[in-house]
Amino acid sequence: MTSILKKQIANSKKIVFFRNDDVGLFSRLPVATELINLTNLFTELNIPICHAVVPKVIDMETVQWLKKAKASYPHLISIGQHGFKHVNYGQGEFDTSRSYQEQKYDIAAGMQLMLKYFDSDFSYWFSAPWIGYNRYTKEICDKLEFKVFSGGVSPVWYARLFNALGRTLKLNVLGFKVISYHKTSSFAQRGFNISEISVAIDVMQDYKLKQIKSLDVILKRFYQCQKHFSVIGFMLHQWAFDNEKKLEIIRNLLCKLKESPNISFRLIENIQ
Repeated sequence: MTSILKKQIANSKKIVFFRNDDVGLFSRLPVATELINLTNLFTELNIPICHAVVPKVIDMETVQWLKKAKASYPHLISIGQHGFKHVNYGQGEFDTSRSYQEQKYDIAAGMQLMLKYFDSDFSYWFSAPWIGYNRYTKEICDKLEFKVFSGGVSPVWYARLFNALGRTLKLNVLGFKVISYHKTSSFAQRGFNISEISVAIDVMQDYKLKQIKSLDVILKRFYQCQKHFSVIGFMLHQWAFDNEKKLEIIRNLLCKLKESPNISFRLIENIQ
């Protein structure tokens, strides 16, 4: 890469958000310590964090803690919906094996629980567990009047080519893979009101072992995303941050990103 191009990338304005999935899973009563520690890290550094709640499994102690945290930091904490029960039917909770009616029931039931638990603190955005969904999922979220659908998007060349082809053909799915409409006008122009704002950077190295990627590996992916995306989302799972060493990786990442005057941190519902 030429030095001129590197400078252009470094100087381009980027919006960054953090989506923390699986809130409610693996909780240790009264509230998951990992959730508290991760949230405190973000609020300490004055950086927004978006919590994706599994509505069917979250316990009331965690609900109350989240509501208090939201009341204390209304501009730094967002609460969205992460599926319904976090059940894997093969390729996720909303894969090709699930009918339109099955998906609609789960998403709507989850939404009702979110409204019951969080009322006006619910921010009306949806993410699918395992980033697994099909052509029905976005349509249902749109009809239920969610503001944002958050999936996954990749900066690698073949993924960008695949998504560009799918958008040109005005498809939701091409072959067996969903098309990402991350921050494009095409999705709205196809008759939907909901926008897609997806994550591109997973900080996990190994889910089974709860291993976090090194800071260098995470930043390498971020610099790759900078070349192609104006909005860059990080995906976290609070249950993995069970020691200070792992939290320190995220602390160093946040501090590194804060050094750039061209990065703006946002809650997912505030990204236009």
